[in-house]
Amino acid sequence: MATYDKQFPDRCPAAPRRPGASTTTKLAWSAVVLLCSIGSPAVAAAADEADAPLPLVPPEHRGGFTFGATLAPVGTGRVVAYPNKIDQLNDPRFEQKLSGALASRWGLFVGATPRDWMSVGLTFQAESASQNERVLAGGMVGLRFDGYPAYAWGGEWRNIGLTAEFGAGFASITDVDGNVLAEGGSLASIGVGAFWDAWRIWHLGVGPGLNYVHEESETMQLDLVTLNLRANFYGTLLQ
Repeated sequence: MATYDKQFPDRCPAAPRRPGASTTTKLAWSAVVLLCSIGSPAVAAAADEADAPLPLVPPEHRGGFTFGATLAPVGTGRVVAYPNKIDQLNDPRFEQKLSGALASRWGLFVGATPRDWMSVGLTFQAESASQNERVLAGGMVGLRFDGYPAYAWGGEWRNIGLTAEFGAGFASITDVDGNVLAEGGSLASIGVGAFWDAWRIWHLGVGPGLNYVHEESETMQLDLVTLNLRANFYGTLLQ
């Protein structure tokens, strides 16, 4: 006869202990125990606990909705480009080259800071460079990631970070009269940088940064290095 644990009545019955029980009987009791286990309160409670959402971790330093702006009035760059025409592509007669050109860049960022050491969101960047009466103008739209790899060290290390951006860009080179000399078409854009949120005012983190961006297509290669001042608004910013 099956026995029950009187101390724990919610447990399943134990299989009968008959030495001569047949294999069929053992399999039948195994099925009963399995079904009982699935429906037992202890198993149900464990399943509910496993399915429960993880508790939200309140921010220690920064968090929530994030909006930012970057201004980089000082920089330099190199651009090699051609008209967006098959018969002029890679033809030295139509090549436009800016080497050591004065460059600038500015951008916007909107996203979130789900952890104190990470922000992610969308970014828009505009860029320009000029040399010898030729002007490059362009921009990019993509994703930006800010990380604080030394956050665990505490102190001011929590405000020193690295940034990366990926997206699609566009650019063209014109002369002083506005005539298009070269076009980049659809550019693949990637950028990396380092920054320091040196000053924290209200919900703002403000500080300097250094960025490098590379953009490339079949008709243009562009490299820019800029010094910038960035300001980020955080939904939560603790001193």
